[in-house]
Amino acid sequence: MDLIKKFGRRNHMKKKKGELRKENGIWKLIFGSSIIMLFILLSTMPAIHGAPPGNVDSGNYVAPKHYTKIAYYNFNKIYVYQINNNQNYSYVWDDSGRDKKGILNNLTSTNEKDNNINGNAALLFDEDVRAYVQVNHSADFNVSGSFSMSSLIKTSSESDTLIICSKVDDQNGFSFFLNSGKLACTVWNNGNSTTIYDSDGSDLRDGYWHFVAFELFRGTAKLYIDPSPGSYGEVESTSIPYYPGNNTNPFYIGKKGSDYFDGAMDFLYFYALPFTDLNPPYIHRMWGKENVGYWPMDEGNLNETMNFVNDMARSDFNSYGQVSNIDNVAYASSNSFGNAAPGTHALQFYSTNEMSDHGSVVINDNNNYLDFDCDSEEDDLYIEFWINPEDTKYNQILIQKWDWIGNNQANGYRIYLDYSPLFDKYELKFEVANSTITTLTSKHNVAPGYWYHIWAWSIGGNMYTHVEGGLSANTTDNTTNTNGIGQTGNPLIFAFGFPLWYATLTPDWPFVGIMDDVVIGRCYPR
Repeated sequence: MDLIKKFGRRNHMKKKKGELRKENGIWKLIFGSSIIMLFILLSTMPAIHGAPPGNVDSGNYVAPKHYTKIAYYNFNKIYVYQINNNQNYSYVWDDSGRDKKGILNNLTSTNEKDNNINGNAALLFDEDVRAYVQVNHSADFNVSGSFSMSSLIKTSSESDTLIICSKVDDQNGFSFFLNSGKLACTVWNNGNSTTIYDSDGSDLRDGYWHFVAFELFRGTAKLYIDPSPGSYGEVESTSIPYYPGNNTNPFYIGKKGSDYFDGAMDFLYFYALPFTDLNPPYIHRMWGKENVGYWPMDEGNLNETMNFVNDMARSDFNSYGQVSNIDNVAYASSNSFGNAAPGTHALQFYSTNEMSDHGSVVINDNNNYLDFDCDSEEDDLYIEFWINPEDTKYNQILIQKWDWIGNNQANGYRIYLDYSPLFDKYELKFEVANSTITTLTSKHNVAPGYWYHIWAWSIGGNMYTHVEGGLSANTTDNTTNTNGIGQTGNPLIFAFGFPLWYATLTPDWPFVGIMDDVVIGRCYPR
Protein backbone atom coordinates (compact mmCIF):
# COMPACT_ATOMS: atom_id res chain seq x y z
CA MET A 1 0.00 0.00 0.00
CA ASP A 2 2.85 2.26 0.87
CA LEU A 3 4.46 1.27 -2.43
CA ILE A 4 1.31 2.21 -4.31
CA LYS A 5 1.14 5.49 -2.48
CA LYS A 6 4.81 6.03 -3.23
CA PHE A 7 4.47 5.38 -6.95
CA GLY A 8 1.16 7.23 -6.98
CA ARG A 9 2.86 10.23 -5.46
CA ARG A 10 5.70 10.01 -7.99
CA ASN A 11 3.20 9.87 -10.86
CA HIS A 12 1.37 12.79 -9.34
CA MET A 13 4.61 14.75 -9.15
CA LYS A 14 5.40 13.88 -12.76
CA LYS A 15 2.02 15.16 -13.78
CA LYS A 16 2.57 18.49 -12.00
CA LYS A 17 6.03 18.83 -13.52
CA GLY A 18 4.57 18.20 -16.95
CA GLU A 19 1.92 20.78 -16.42
CA LEU A 20 4.56 23.15 -15.16
CA ARG A 21 6.71 22.58 -18.23
CA LYS A 22 3.68 23.16 -20.41
CA GLU A 23 2.77 26.30 -18.49
CA ASN A 24 6.35 27.57 -18.67
CA GLY A 25 6.33 26.97 -22.43
CA ILE A 26 3.22 29.09 -22.82
CA TRP A 27 4.72 31.91 -20.78
CA LYS A 28 7.96 31.69 -22.75
CA LEU A 29 5.96 31.91 -25.98
CA ILE A 30 4.04 34.95 -24.72
CA PHE A 31 7.19 36.59 -23.40
CA GLY A 32 9.12 35.86 -26.60
CA SER A 33 6.29 37.24 -28.77
CA SER A 34 6.17 40.37 -26.63
CA ILE A 35 9.91 40.91 -27.06
CA ILE A 36 9.58 40.51 -30.86
CA MET A 37 6.65 42.92 -31.04
CA LEU A 38 8.53 45.44 -28.88
CA PHE A 39 11.56 45.16 -31.15
CA ILE A 40 9.42 45.71 -34.28
CA LEU A 41 7.73 48.71 -32.67
CA LEU A 42 11.02 50.29 -31.65
CA SER A 43 12.64 49.63 -35.01
CA THR A 44 9.82 51.36 -36.89
CA MET A 45 9.73 54.46 -34.69
CA PRO A 46 11.59 57.54 -35.96
CA ALA A 47 14.87 58.28 -34.25
CA ILE A 48 14.48 60.94 -31.55
CA HIS A 49 17.32 63.38 -31.56
CA GLY A 50 18.79 64.39 -28.23
CA ALA A 51 21.19 67.00 -29.55
CA PRO A 52 20.86 70.49 -28.08
CA PRO A 53 18.87 73.01 -30.17
CA GLY A 54 20.89 74.51 -33.00
CA ASN A 55 23.13 71.50 -33.57
CA VAL A 56 22.73 69.23 -36.58
CA ASP A 57 22.28 65.59 -35.70
CA SER A 58 22.03 62.76 -38.24
CA GLY A 59 19.17 61.29 -36.21
CA ASN A 60 16.86 64.28 -36.27
CA TYR A 61 13.34 63.45 -35.23
CA VAL A 62 10.84 64.12 -38.00
CA ALA A 63 7.29 64.35 -36.72
CA PRO A 64 4.33 62.95 -38.65
CA LYS A 65 3.34 65.26 -41.47
CA HIS A 66 0.08 66.43 -39.94
CA TYR A 67 2.03 67.84 -36.98
CA THR A 68 4.63 69.68 -39.03
CA LYS A 69 2.75 72.58 -40.64
CA ILE A 70 3.97 75.52 -38.57
CA ALA A 71 2.29 78.34 -40.53
CA TYR A 72 0.40 78.78 -43.79
CA TYR A 73 -0.84 82.14 -45.05
CA ASN A 74 -2.68 81.99 -48.39
CA PHE A 75 -3.42 85.75 -48.67
CA ASN A 76 -6.71 85.12 -50.46
CA LYS A 77 -8.80 86.94 -47.88
CA ILE A 78 -8.23 89.71 -45.36
CA TYR A 79 -10.03 89.62 -42.02
CA VAL A 80 -10.70 92.45 -39.58
CA TYR A 81 -10.88 92.35 -35.79
CA GLN A 82 -11.34 95.08 -33.23
CA ILE A 83 -9.39 95.77 -30.02
CA ASN A 84 -11.01 97.74 -27.17
CA ASN A 85 -13.81 98.69 -29.55
CA ASN A 86 -11.83 101.60 -30.91
CA GLN A 87 -9.27 100.29 -33.38
CA ASN A 88 -9.61 97.84 -36.24
CA TYR A 89 -6.77 95.58 -37.32
CA SER A 90 -6.57 93.78 -40.63
CA TYR A 91 -4.92 90.41 -40.67
CA VAL A 92 -4.39 87.30 -42.76
CA TRP A 93 -5.43 83.97 -41.33
CA ASP A 94 -3.03 81.15 -40.47
CA ASP A 95 -4.48 77.98 -42.02
CA SER A 96 -2.03 75.70 -40.22
CA GLY A 97 -4.41 75.35 -37.29
CA ARG A 98 -1.95 77.05 -34.91
CA ASP A 99 -3.76 80.40 -34.88
CA LYS A 100 -0.86 82.78 -35.63
CA LYS A 101 -2.59 85.77 -37.21
CA GLY A 102 -0.54 87.97 -39.51
CA ILE A 103 -1.27 91.64 -38.85
CA LEU A 104 -1.12 93.83 -41.97
CA ASN A 105 0.89 97.05 -41.95
CA ASN A 106 0.14 99.36 -44.89
CA LEU A 107 -1.41 96.40 -46.68
CA THR A 108 -5.06 97.32 -46.67
CA SER A 109 -6.61 95.36 -49.49
CA THR A 110 -6.28 92.38 -51.79
CA ASN A 111 -8.87 93.71 -54.23
CA GLU A 112 -6.34 93.85 -57.05
CA LYS A 113 -6.42 90.38 -58.51
CA ASP A 114 -3.52 88.77 -60.29
CA ASN A 115 -3.10 85.87 -62.70
CA ASN A 116 -2.05 83.18 -60.30
CA ILE A 117 -3.26 79.73 -59.42
CA ASN A 118 -3.62 80.06 -55.66
CA GLY A 119 -7.07 81.62 -55.85
CA ASN A 120 -7.64 85.02 -57.39
CA ALA A 121 -6.00 87.41 -54.93
CA ALA A 122 -2.53 88.32 -53.70
CA LEU A 123 -0.99 90.77 -51.24
CA LEU A 124 0.59 93.83 -52.82
CA PHE A 125 3.74 95.08 -51.04
CA ASP A 126 5.06 98.59 -51.53
CA GLU A 127 8.50 99.25 -50.07
CA ASP A 128 8.00 103.00 -50.35
CA VAL A 129 5.30 102.86 -47.66
CA ARG A 130 7.07 100.06 -45.72
CA ALA A 131 4.35 97.47 -46.19
CA TYR A 132 4.71 94.15 -44.37
CA VAL A 133 2.91 91.45 -42.36
CA GLN A 134 3.81 90.97 -38.70
CA VAL A 135 3.22 87.69 -36.85
CA ASN A 136 3.83 88.01 -33.13
CA HIS A 137 6.53 85.82 -31.62
CA SER A 138 5.68 82.14 -31.36
CA ALA A 139 7.98 79.37 -30.20
CA ASP A 140 6.74 77.39 -33.21
CA PHE A 141 9.14 79.41 -35.37
CA ASN A 142 12.13 78.55 -33.17
CA VAL A 143 12.97 75.40 -35.11
CA SER A 144 15.63 73.01 -33.87
CA GLY A 145 15.38 70.51 -36.69
CA SER A 146 14.59 70.21 -40.38
CA PHE A 147 12.41 72.98 -41.80
CA SER A 148 11.39 74.63 -45.07
CA MET A 149 9.83 77.87 -46.33
CA SER A 150 8.14 78.49 -49.67
CA SER A 151 6.26 81.30 -51.38
CA LEU A 152 4.96 82.55 -54.71
CA ILE A 153 6.32 86.00 -55.56
CA LYS A 154 6.29 88.53 -58.39
CA THR A 155 8.40 91.68 -58.52
CA SER A 156 9.94 94.11 -60.97
CA SER A 157 11.60 96.23 -58.28
CA GLU A 158 15.14 97.49 -58.81
CA SER A 159 15.99 97.24 -55.11
CA ASP A 160 19.05 95.15 -54.22
CA THR A 161 17.45 93.47 -51.19
CA LEU A 162 13.85 92.22 -51.18
CA ILE A 163 12.74 90.34 -48.07
CA ILE A 164 10.35 87.41 -48.39
CA CYS A 165 10.24 86.55 -44.67
CA SER A 166 12.44 86.74 -41.57
CA LYS A 167 12.65 86.08 -37.84
CA VAL A 168 15.98 87.31 -36.53
CA ASP A 169 17.74 89.39 -33.89
CA ASP A 170 21.42 90.36 -33.64
CA GLN A 171 22.57 86.79 -32.97
CA ASN A 172 19.95 84.23 -34.00
CA GLY A 173 17.31 83.48 -36.61
CA PHE A 174 16.85 83.39 -40.38
CA SER A 175 16.05 85.58 -43.37
CA PHE A 176 14.70 84.45 -46.78
CA PHE A 177 15.21 87.09 -49.49
CA LEU A 178 16.31 88.19 -52.97
CA ASN A 179 19.83 89.60 -53.27
CA SER A 180 20.14 91.59 -56.51
CA GLY A 181 17.27 89.49 -57.80
CA LYS A 182 18.95 86.16 -56.90
CA LEU A 183 17.35 83.86 -54.32
CA ALA A 184 19.15 83.62 -50.96
CA CYS A 185 18.70 82.65 -47.32
CA THR A 186 20.83 83.39 -44.23
CA VAL A 187 20.80 81.36 -41.00
CA TRP A 188 22.23 82.78 -37.71
CA ASN A 189 23.11 80.80 -34.59
CA ASN A 190 24.78 82.47 -31.57
CA GLY A 191 26.42 85.09 -33.77
CA ASN A 192 27.56 82.64 -36.46
CA SER A 193 25.93 82.99 -39.87
CA THR A 194 25.87 81.15 -43.19
CA THR A 195 24.22 82.32 -46.42
CA ILE A 196 23.12 80.16 -49.33
CA TYR A 197 22.92 82.21 -52.53
CA ASP A 198 21.93 81.34 -56.09
CA SER A 199 24.75 83.47 -57.50
CA ASP A 200 24.56 81.99 -61.01
CA GLY A 201 20.76 82.01 -61.16
CA SER A 202 18.31 84.18 -63.00
CA ASP A 203 17.26 87.59 -61.81
CA LEU A 204 13.77 86.98 -60.46
CA ARG A 205 12.83 90.68 -60.68
CA ASP A 206 11.31 90.09 -64.13
CA GLY A 207 7.63 90.79 -63.39
CA TYR A 208 6.61 87.12 -63.61
CA TRP A 209 5.36 84.80 -60.89
CA HIS A 210 8.06 82.57 -59.38
CA PHE A 211 7.73 79.75 -56.90
CA VAL A 212 10.64 79.91 -54.43
CA ALA A 213 11.57 77.60 -51.55
CA PHE A 214 14.31 76.99 -48.98
CA GLU A 215 15.01 73.91 -46.87
CA LEU A 216 17.54 72.96 -44.20
CA PHE A 217 17.85 69.24 -43.57
CA ARG A 218 20.60 67.47 -41.62
CA GLY A 219 23.25 70.07 -42.29
CA THR A 220 22.42 70.70 -45.96
CA ALA A 221 20.60 73.82 -47.14
CA LYS A 222 18.96 73.99 -50.57
CA LEU A 223 17.17 76.57 -52.69
CA TYR A 224 14.40 75.77 -55.18
CA ILE A 225 12.91 77.89 -57.96
CA ASP A 226 9.92 77.15 -60.21
CA PRO A 227 9.49 73.37 -59.78
CA SER A 228 8.47 71.72 -63.01
CA PRO A 229 6.69 68.40 -63.53
CA GLY A 230 9.09 65.72 -62.37
CA SER A 231 11.57 68.17 -60.80
CA TYR A 232 11.64 70.13 -57.54
CA GLY A 233 13.69 72.86 -59.21
CA GLU A 234 16.81 72.71 -57.02
CA VAL A 235 19.21 75.52 -57.95
CA GLU A 236 21.72 75.66 -55.09
CA SER A 237 23.01 73.51 -52.22
CA THR A 238 25.47 74.24 -49.40
CA SER A 239 26.40 73.06 -45.92
CA ILE A 240 25.01 74.87 -42.86
CA PRO A 241 26.20 73.09 -39.68
CA TYR A 242 23.54 74.54 -37.35
CA TYR A 243 19.87 75.43 -37.19
CA PRO A 244 18.61 78.97 -36.52
CA GLY A 245 19.14 80.09 -32.95
CA ASN A 246 16.06 80.96 -30.93
CA ASN A 247 14.86 84.55 -30.60
CA THR A 248 11.72 86.33 -29.41
CA ASN A 249 11.32 88.80 -32.27
CA PRO A 250 8.22 88.68 -34.48
CA PHE A 251 8.05 86.66 -37.69
CA TYR A 252 7.86 89.14 -40.56
CA ILE A 253 6.59 88.65 -44.09
CA GLY A 254 8.09 91.23 -46.42
CA LYS A 255 10.41 92.88 -43.89
CA LYS A 256 13.75 92.61 -42.10
CA GLY A 257 15.01 95.73 -40.37
CA SER A 258 14.90 98.54 -42.91
CA ASP A 259 14.57 96.20 -45.91
CA TYR A 260 11.16 95.31 -47.38
CA PHE A 261 9.54 93.44 -50.25
CA ASP A 262 8.14 95.28 -53.25
CA GLY A 263 5.68 93.48 -55.51
CA ALA A 264 3.03 90.75 -55.15
CA MET A 265 3.12 87.71 -52.89
CA ASP A 266 0.54 84.95 -53.05
CA PHE A 267 1.17 82.66 -50.07
CA LEU A 268 3.77 81.62 -47.54
CA TYR A 269 4.33 78.10 -46.15
CA PHE A 270 6.51 77.24 -43.14
CA TYR A 271 6.99 73.54 -42.39
CA ALA A 272 9.05 71.51 -39.93
CA LEU A 273 9.91 69.18 -42.77
CA PRO A 274 12.27 69.37 -45.77
CA PHE A 275 10.64 70.81 -48.87
CA THR A 276 11.29 67.58 -50.77
CA ASP A 277 9.45 65.53 -48.12
CA LEU A 278 6.24 67.46 -48.59
CA ASN A 279 5.30 67.01 -52.27
CA PRO A 280 1.95 68.75 -51.84
CA PRO A 281 -0.18 69.39 -54.92
CA TYR A 282 0.72 73.07 -55.03
CA ILE A 283 4.35 72.38 -55.94
CA HIS A 284 3.72 71.75 -59.63
CA ARG A 285 0.60 73.89 -59.96
CA MET A 286 2.67 77.04 -59.53
CA TRP A 287 4.70 76.30 -62.63
CA GLY A 288 2.48 78.15 -65.10
CA LYS A 289 3.62 81.72 -65.73
CA GLU A 290 0.10 82.96 -66.27
CA ASN A 291 -2.90 80.78 -65.55
CA VAL A 292 -5.68 81.71 -67.93
CA GLY A 293 -8.20 79.31 -66.44
CA TYR A 294 -8.43 77.36 -63.17
CA TRP A 295 -11.43 75.20 -62.35
CA PRO A 296 -10.85 73.61 -58.90
CA MET A 297 -14.32 72.03 -58.78
CA ASP A 298 -14.25 72.23 -54.99
CA GLU A 299 -16.97 73.14 -52.54
CA GLY A 300 -17.95 76.74 -53.11
CA ASN A 301 -16.76 76.70 -56.73
CA LEU A 302 -19.86 74.99 -58.04
CA ASN A 303 -23.12 76.87 -57.72
CA GLU A 304 -26.03 75.39 -55.83
CA THR A 305 -27.83 74.00 -58.87
CA MET A 306 -24.60 72.58 -60.36
CA ASN A 307 -25.16 74.45 -63.63
CA PHE A 308 -21.73 76.06 -63.68
CA VAL A 309 -18.12 75.37 -62.67
CA ASN A 310 -16.44 78.62 -61.66
CA ASP A 311 -13.09 79.78 -62.99
CA MET A 312 -10.86 81.00 -60.15
CA ALA A 313 -7.88 82.25 -62.18
CA ARG A 314 -8.71 85.74 -63.37
CA SER A 315 -10.81 88.79 -62.60
CA ASP A 316 -10.96 90.10 -66.18
CA PHE A 317 -11.95 86.77 -67.76
CA ASN A 318 -14.71 84.86 -66.00
CA SER A 319 -14.55 81.64 -68.00
CA TYR A 320 -17.16 79.68 -66.08
CA GLY A 321 -17.91 76.21 -67.36
CA GLN A 322 -21.48 75.28 -68.20
CA VAL A 323 -22.33 71.75 -67.07
CA SER A 324 -24.19 69.81 -69.77
CA ASN A 325 -26.43 66.78 -69.22
CA ILE A 326 -26.56 67.50 -65.50
CA ASP A 327 -28.17 64.13 -64.76
CA ASN A 328 -24.88 62.54 -65.75
CA VAL A 329 -22.62 64.78 -63.63
CA ALA A 330 -22.30 64.32 -59.86
CA TYR A 331 -20.60 66.41 -57.19
CA ALA A 332 -18.33 63.79 -55.62
CA SER A 333 -17.17 64.26 -52.05
CA SER A 334 -13.69 63.49 -50.76
CA ASN A 335 -15.02 60.16 -49.47
CA SER A 336 -15.18 59.03 -53.07
CA PHE A 337 -11.46 59.25 -53.64
CA GLY A 338 -9.61 59.77 -50.34
CA ASN A 339 -6.69 62.19 -50.33
CA ALA A 340 -5.36 61.44 -53.80
CA ALA A 341 -6.55 64.61 -55.51
CA PRO A 342 -6.47 68.19 -54.20
CA GLY A 343 -9.38 69.82 -52.46
CA THR A 344 -12.48 68.18 -51.06
CA HIS A 345 -14.70 67.67 -54.10
CA ALA A 346 -14.55 66.81 -57.79
CA LEU A 347 -16.85 66.19 -60.76
CA GLN A 348 -18.04 62.65 -61.51
CA PHE A 349 -18.97 62.15 -65.17
CA TYR A 350 -21.38 59.37 -66.17
CA SER A 351 -22.47 58.00 -69.52
CA THR A 352 -25.84 56.26 -69.20
CA ASN A 353 -26.22 55.39 -72.87
CA GLU A 354 -22.55 55.15 -73.80
CA MET A 355 -21.98 57.60 -76.66
CA SER A 356 -25.31 59.39 -76.84
CA ASP A 357 -25.95 60.54 -73.27
CA HIS A 358 -23.10 61.77 -71.12
CA GLY A 359 -21.98 64.60 -68.85
CA SER A 360 -19.57 67.35 -69.86
CA VAL A 361 -18.41 70.91 -69.15
CA VAL A 362 -18.37 73.49 -71.95
CA ILE A 363 -16.41 76.74 -71.52
CA ASN A 364 -17.06 79.47 -74.08
CA ASP A 365 -14.06 81.53 -75.15
CA ASN A 366 -15.47 84.67 -76.73
CA ASN A 367 -12.23 86.64 -76.29
CA ASN A 368 -9.86 83.83 -77.35
CA TYR A 369 -8.11 83.79 -73.96
CA LEU A 370 -7.83 80.02 -74.23
CA ASP A 371 -6.16 80.06 -77.67
CA PHE A 372 -2.39 79.62 -77.90
CA ASP A 373 -0.46 80.18 -81.12
CA CYS A 374 2.87 79.11 -79.59
CA ASP A 375 4.80 81.25 -82.07
CA SER A 376 6.59 83.09 -79.26
CA GLU A 377 7.82 82.30 -75.76
CA GLU A 378 5.04 84.49 -74.37
CA ASP A 379 2.27 82.23 -75.66
CA ASP A 380 3.14 78.64 -74.82
CA LEU A 381 0.55 76.13 -73.64
CA TYR A 382 0.39 74.53 -70.19
CA ILE A 383 -2.32 72.06 -69.06
CA GLU A 384 -2.68 70.30 -65.71
CA PHE A 385 -5.47 68.21 -64.20
CA TRP A 386 -6.41 65.09 -62.22
CA ILE A 387 -8.51 62.14 -63.40
CA ASN A 388 -9.74 58.79 -62.12
CA PRO A 389 -11.07 57.01 -65.25
CA GLU A 390 -13.45 54.08 -65.49
CA ASP A 391 -13.00 51.13 -67.84
CA THR A 392 -15.25 51.96 -70.82
CA LYS A 393 -13.43 49.88 -73.47
CA TYR A 394 -13.37 52.86 -75.84
CA ASN A 395 -11.39 56.08 -76.32
CA GLN A 396 -12.15 58.93 -73.88
CA ILE A 397 -11.57 62.62 -74.59
CA LEU A 398 -10.45 64.45 -71.46
CA ILE A 399 -9.83 68.06 -72.53
CA GLN A 400 -10.04 69.66 -75.94
CA LYS A 401 -10.21 73.00 -77.71
CA TRP A 402 -10.28 71.63 -81.20
CA ASP A 403 -11.57 72.46 -84.68
CA TRP A 404 -11.46 70.05 -87.61
CA ILE A 405 -10.73 71.94 -90.85
CA GLY A 406 -10.29 69.06 -93.29
CA ASN A 407 -9.16 65.49 -93.79
CA ASN A 408 -6.91 64.86 -90.77
CA GLN A 409 -6.32 68.60 -90.45
CA ALA A 410 -7.24 70.67 -87.42
CA ASN A 411 -6.44 73.63 -85.19
CA GLY A 412 -6.16 73.64 -81.41
CA TYR A 413 -5.16 71.15 -78.70
CA ARG A 414 -6.63 68.10 -76.98
CA ILE A 415 -5.80 65.28 -74.55
CA TYR A 416 -7.50 61.88 -74.61
CA LEU A 417 -7.19 58.24 -73.60
CA ASP A 418 -6.62 55.94 -76.57
CA TYR A 419 -7.98 52.44 -75.92
CA SER A 420 -6.39 49.36 -77.52
CA PRO A 421 -8.79 46.37 -77.68
CA LEU A 422 -5.89 44.10 -78.63
CA PHE A 423 -3.93 44.80 -75.43
CA ASP A 424 -6.91 45.97 -73.34
CA LYS A 425 -5.06 49.09 -72.17
CA TYR A 426 -5.29 52.89 -72.35
CA GLU A 427 -2.61 55.30 -73.58
CA LEU A 428 -2.62 59.01 -72.85
CA LYS A 429 -2.25 61.12 -76.00
CA PHE A 430 -1.55 64.86 -76.23
CA GLU A 431 -2.21 66.45 -79.63
CA VAL A 432 -1.68 69.97 -80.94
CA ALA A 433 -2.56 71.14 -84.41
CA ASN A 434 -1.89 74.05 -86.71
CA SER A 435 -3.45 72.43 -89.74
CA THR A 436 -0.92 69.61 -89.30
CA ILE A 437 -1.54 67.42 -86.24
CA THR A 438 1.36 66.48 -83.93
CA THR A 439 0.77 63.63 -81.48
CA LEU A 440 2.71 62.77 -78.31
CA THR A 441 1.95 59.39 -76.70
CA SER A 442 2.78 58.95 -73.02
CA LYS A 443 4.39 55.66 -71.98
CA HIS A 444 2.53 55.76 -68.66
CA ASN A 445 0.09 52.89 -68.12
CA VAL A 446 -3.24 54.60 -67.39
CA ALA A 447 -5.10 51.72 -65.76
CA PRO A 448 -8.77 52.43 -64.84
CA GLY A 449 -9.71 52.94 -61.21
CA TYR A 450 -6.66 54.95 -60.10
CA TRP A 451 -5.96 58.65 -59.64
CA TYR A 452 -3.57 60.30 -62.13
CA HIS A 453 -1.97 63.74 -61.97
CA ILE A 454 -1.35 64.81 -65.57
CA TRP A 455 0.65 67.66 -67.10
CA ALA A 456 0.94 68.49 -70.80
CA TRP A 457 2.74 71.49 -72.26
CA SER A 458 4.09 72.81 -75.54
CA ILE A 459 6.98 75.25 -75.53
CA GLY A 460 9.97 76.19 -77.67
CA GLY A 461 9.19 73.76 -80.49
CA ASN A 462 8.71 70.79 -78.15
CA MET A 463 5.78 68.97 -76.54
CA TYR A 464 5.88 67.25 -73.16
CA THR A 465 3.72 65.08 -70.93
CA HIS A 466 4.32 64.13 -67.31
CA VAL A 467 2.08 61.60 -65.53
CA GLU A 468 2.08 60.49 -61.90
CA GLY A 469 -0.13 57.85 -60.27
CA GLY A 470 -1.58 54.43 -60.90
CA LEU A 471 0.62 51.36 -61.23
CA SER A 472 3.53 52.97 -63.09
CA ALA A 473 6.46 55.05 -61.94
CA ASN A 474 6.35 58.77 -62.80
CA THR A 475 6.74 59.17 -66.55
CA THR A 476 7.91 62.11 -68.69
CA ASP A 477 7.78 62.00 -72.50
CA ASN A 478 8.43 64.54 -75.23
CA THR A 479 8.54 65.08 -78.97
CA THR A 480 9.17 67.98 -81.33
CA ASN A 481 6.44 70.32 -82.52
CA THR A 482 7.56 72.77 -85.18
CA ASN A 483 4.06 73.63 -86.41
CA GLY A 484 2.73 75.54 -83.40
CA ILE A 485 -0.92 75.55 -82.33
CA GLY A 486 -3.60 77.02 -84.56
CA GLN A 487 -6.28 79.20 -83.00
CA THR A 488 -9.93 78.20 -82.97
CA GLY A 489 -13.10 79.91 -81.85
CA ASN A 490 -14.53 76.65 -80.52
CA PRO A 491 -15.16 76.29 -76.78
CA LEU A 492 -12.93 74.46 -74.34
CA ILE A 493 -14.60 71.18 -73.40
CA PHE A 494 -14.06 68.71 -70.57
CA ALA A 495 -15.13 65.07 -70.92
CA PHE A 496 -16.22 64.78 -74.57
CA GLY A 497 -15.40 66.00 -78.07
CA PHE A 498 -15.46 65.40 -81.81
CA PRO A 499 -12.86 62.68 -82.31
CA LEU A 500 -12.74 62.34 -86.10
CA TRP A 501 -12.66 64.92 -88.88
CA TYR A 502 -15.64 63.40 -90.69
CA ALA A 503 -17.79 63.13 -87.51
CA THR A 504 -18.00 66.77 -86.47
CA LEU A 505 -21.76 66.59 -86.02
CA THR A 506 -21.71 63.60 -83.69
CA PRO A 507 -19.97 63.99 -80.32
CA ASP A 508 -18.12 60.87 -79.34
CA TRP A 509 -15.54 59.40 -76.94
CA PRO A 510 -17.08 60.69 -73.67
CA PHE A 511 -15.00 60.53 -70.50
CA VAL A 512 -16.46 58.41 -67.71
CA GLY A 513 -14.89 58.88 -64.28
CA ILE A 514 -13.84 61.68 -61.92
CA MET A 515 -12.04 64.88 -62.95
CA ASP A 516 -10.58 67.53 -60.66
CA ASP A 517 -8.50 70.71 -60.55
CA VAL A 518 -8.10 71.68 -64.22
CA VAL A 519 -5.54 74.39 -65.09
CA ILE A 520 -4.94 76.03 -68.47
CA GLY A 521 -2.03 78.45 -68.58
CA ARG A 522 1.10 79.74 -70.22
CA CYS A 523 4.49 78.22 -69.46
CA TYR A 524 7.59 79.86 -68.11
CA PRO A 525 10.22 80.14 -70.85
CA ARG A 526 12.71 77.33 -70.30
